[in-house]
Parts: sequence; structure tokens; C-alpha cells
Amino acid sequence: MPSYYSVVQYYPDPSADERINIGVIAYQGSVVRTRFLSEWGRVKHFGGESVDFLKEFARNFQRTVNYQSAMSSEASALGLTDYRGAEPKLTGDALEAMFGEWSNSIRFTEPRASLRAPDSLLDEVIRRYLVVHRATGTRRRDQRTATKLAVSRVRQGLSRSVRPELAEELLRSPYLVNGARQEHYFDVAIANGTPYLVAQSASFEVPDPHAKALHSRLDSIAWSLSDARPREQGIEIGVLALPPEKGMPHEVEMNALFDARIALFKDLGATVLGEQEIEHWAAAIAQGLQK
Repeated sequence: MPSYYSVVQYYPDPSADERINIGVIAYQGSVVRTRFLSEWGRVKHFGGESVDFLKEFARNFQRTVNYQSAMSSEASALGLTDYRGAEPKLTGDALEAMFGEWSNSIRFTEPRASLRAPDSLLDEVIRRYLVVHRATGTRRRDQRTATKLAVSRVRQGLSRSVRPELAEELLRSPYLVNGARQEHYFDVAIANGTPYLVAQSASFEVPDPHAKALHSRLDSIAWSLSDARPREQGIEIGVLALPPEKGMPHEVEMNALFDARIALFKDLGATVLGEQEIEHWAAAIAQGLQK
């Protein structure tokens, strides 16, 4: 069964044929994956107007996708074949009907088919269509920045689901998990005696795909997933991965390294997340903790 993708585009003047990509959607049936820009400065400059309505659209769309995905995961965990009485809002047919209805400032490209699964297809179209141009002189985000980002986004997701005072009690960074052969530090966790989720982070924005520090970090993440096996302990595990920038040195080699390591992390049971996704992921897991 093929998957499909569409690019979300912003037209400042709907009567002119000028547009800029702001998001991508990959789907197969009711399995929907999406990503929107995290930096909107270039879009604001392109349109010459406030982009608050675009941000709101992106937040609402991403929230609906994340909720549907969470409901689907819950149904699967319970051995159900439906959404416990709630039909998914976003299916292939519903999305394609929506694509045809939008014709003003926000539009969608004609869906294109792919043999890739939605998750890997999303990664591909992000690299192809969703380019973030950094200002000249802006430093690439290193591993320290990726770790801080993981902690910050998990904190934000947790704060959306529980009381602020409880959120601070539940957030742990770093967090120690016992493995079969040794203990492993994870960048961040939501825990209350028992961990509910743990997450690692990795930045592929470094310029050298052969850098010793990068490979050491990637090997460390793989070893922590393999030895600690959080999923077997009933713990949700995520990896925040900052992908290579388009046009950076050694782009082909870095993309190959990124694809290989992301595939490995997934094989080891991790949910691989972009910076737009980790907050929603944490919020969905934390929803039941305030009861």
C-alpha cells in the first residue's frame, strides 16, 4: 500500500504565484505524520506580514495529528482495532478533500505517492522541502544545545498536561537507568519513583561526519538503548535528533550517517523525534499522570 505526501505552502498574495514551504505531511490511511517550520523569520520576511496565523494553523494541525497518533497507539496497546469509539479525523481521503478546499494563503501541493512508510517518507520530504536558512554567522547547534533543547521541550510538554508544581517534581535531568551490564544516563526523564519516559538527544548539525565526538555520542545512545532496553521495562523512550542542514559540508555523507543511525535507534525501540514533535510526545505520555 503506497504512502503519500503533500507540501504545505504559504502564499502571501493568493493572486500571485509566489509561495514558500512551511510544512510537510506524509500519510497512509489513518497514519499521518507531519512537520512544520520551527523558525519563522524567513517566512515573515517573505510575506511582509505577521505569521501568527500560520503558527496557529501549524500548532492546531500538529496537535490533531499527535492526538490521533496517541489514540491509535493506545488502541494498539489494548489490542483494539479501532479508536475506542472515536473515528480518526485525518485519513487519506479526508486530507485530500481538505487539500482541494484550501486555496487562499495556505495551500497544499498535489499528493504524490511513495513506496516508503510514512515515518521514513516524512524524513525524506523534510530534507527535500523544509529547509531552514540560518542567518549568516549563526552557529550550528552542537550536542550541548541538543541536550538543552530536549530538556526544555519535555518540560514544556509536561507543563501542558499537569499542574506546574507537579511538572517540576516529575522532570528529571539527567536520569539514571539500570542496564543489564551497566547504568546509563539519559538526558531527560519524566519520573515519580518509576520513570514514564526517558529521552536522549543527538545533533547532526556538526560539519564533520567523521568527528570522533559525534560517533562517540551516537554509539553511547545506541548502547544505552540496547543495554537498558527501556521499552522492556515499560518505559517510553525517545531520541531527539537534529538533522543535518541542507548545503552543509559533507552533506551526502552526513545524511547517510543520519539515516543509518535513525534506523538503528528505531530498531532498538526508540521513537525518533524532531524538535517540533518531542513536546507533543511528552505531553501525550504525561496526560494521565495528574489523575
